[in-house]
Amino acid sequence: MHTGVVNIAELSTKYHVELCDICVPVLKFFNFSMFSFSKITAAGQLSVLSTNAYFTEYYFANKYYMHDPHIVDLKNMRSGVAVWSYCNDVHYQGILLYEAKRMFHIGNGVSFIKTVAGTGYDIFSFAVAPGNNNLNNYLFNHSNMLSKFIEYFTYAAENLIIEMQTVAIDIALLKGKKFYQQPGITNIVMNRTEKDFSCEEVNSI
Repeated sequence: MHTGVVNIAELSTKYHVELCDICVPVLKFFNFSMFSFSKITAAGQLSVLSTNAYFTEYYFANKYYMHDPHIVDLKNMRSGVAVWSYCNDVHYQGILLYEAKRMFHIGNGVSFIKTVAGTGYDIFSFAVAPGNNNLNNYLFNHSNMLSKFIEYFTYAAENLIIEMQTVAIDIALLKGKKFYQQPGITNIVMNRTEKDFSCEEVNSI
């Protein structure tokens, strides 16, 4: 793997205990199987922290970012909430999410995305285990709690977030022209998410 990619995977391993300690309240309350935080700058630099370092390593080793609508140019993404299963990208569903379920016990999930004009965007992703059908209930009834956790995480993990950016990789270079051409996941599925979860919290991240 690319040296920077190795460093990203190692960072999640290095801080696994600390990261899980920060996330344990939300992981336990919602029975989430994974939480990850990613930052993509306007220049195409990607940094990642995840409670599942093994999946992170596998993701980059197999270049799944090539199919991932989370990993796009800033102009192709907007702030919002996106349920993974609503994405109709064949490669994303048939390859990335299929392998996540088959090998890492990661089922459906949801991403809260916050863009900052001219700067980049942050991705807060929560996943449930395969067979857990409560994700819709979580979003409909507890989206405000998830938003509060996001605020808490950015404060509690401030030092980790600073360090993770020191090992950012040039994902725009690795993904090539698809980085600039692929629609962001919020542009693909957010209208459906908003329709199904018509509550104020969906857009108040």
